[in-house]
Amino acid sequence: MPQLDSYTLTFANLFLSLVMALTMYAMYQANQRERALLEWANAGLFNVLGYGVGLLHLEHLAPVSLVNAVPNILYLLAHIAILRGVLSFLNIPKHNTITGVAILIFFACQLFPSIASNLEYRIYIYTFAVLLVKSVSISILYKTMSKEREWFYIPLLVTELFFLLQMLARSFLLFFQHASIDIGDANTAIQTVGWLSDVLFLTAATVSCVLLILRKQVVEIEHLSYRDQLTGCLNRHALTEKINTLFSSSNRSSNSLGVVLLDIDFFKRINDDYGHDVGDLALSHVSSILNDLLTDKDSLYRIGGEEFLILSLDMTGKSVNELAEKLRGRIEISHLQLPEKALKVTSSFGVTLCTLAENWPNVLKRADMALYKAKENGRNKCVFSIDKKS
Repeated sequence: MPQLDSYTLTFANLFLSLVMALTMYAMYQANQRERALLEWANAGLFNVLGYGVGLLHLEHLAPVSLVNAVPNILYLLAHIAILRGVLSFLNIPKHNTITGVAILIFFACQLFPSIASNLEYRIYIYTFAVLLVKSVSISILYKTMSKEREWFYIPLLVTELFFLLQMLARSFLLFFQHASIDIGDANTAIQTVGWLSDVLFLTAATVSCVLLILRKQVVEIEHLSYRDQLTGCLNRHALTEKINTLFSSSNRSSNSLGVVLLDIDFFKRINDDYGHDVGDLALSHVSSILNDLLTDKDSLYRIGGEEFLILSLDMTGKSVNELAEKLRGRIEISHLQLPEKALKVTSSFGVTLCTLAENWPNVLKRADMALYKAKENGRNKCVFSIDKKS
């Protein structure tokens, strides 16, 4: 293992910590809704302070009592801040009281004379605390990645796992091989590995946190591009891009593609009598009911005004009719609650199946004709239409 001086490695880690703090804080200033950035900026700041104390020690400008307790507390706070950033990013509640008590206990342990005078004991306590924090962070990232099936959690997950494993390895060497260690000496394998691990960790953590934020912004832009802002339903742009895929999936299955076209009855009257704000509430009310009752194989689109479209894979005439009737009935009994009254909202449905030989304009036209008949027959009804050629 090449010999590296402690001063250079400490300064390098301080510089990388400063880069992390400034990068995260600059990004937070650009997007103050993302509180995770502020937590990650704090992580960099705590590390800057910790390595700063280390530099003062190397220059013999810091008392031994300060060096014995403060740096490990600052490093632990940095790792806790990274965890808190992950929690903020995933909108998971943070337990500030529990965190505060744990830090106080850790600080109190550093003040016991038997611990304060023994570097190995301090390292064991610090290692245990960091491993606990990293285990929680890794568990949360892994569960989220498995649930959402998104790759962009992997860099931070691997970074946290790397730090945990190298801490375990160093602790193993220290405990089982009785390796000697000095806080100011980088000329041993165990210390050199530790310093270089910190360099890699700080670099990877900064890049990983930036990647998380950038990926989240891309997802938000895609959401705005493909979603109706008022109701959250897919929009016409999404329908245009996905219809060929949906048809292909239907063609490969034994059943047809169910198509349900609906709109809100007397929607213009709602706008005229109660105002457009209530009209918007009615749209959100209906879309919320539809989303609650639809499954993963269904996709819901708002295609204009008060009109919605549902595409449902692997359907039969009976099943798509049952779906439409279930939706119609739920909308009918779920009144829109206004401050002055409960407003009854109903919808009319045009229902059809997409046969294998048809193209989309023909299918949409048939569903639209069925919807027109539902309105002619008194509204709040479902009308089913099938291609007579099939």
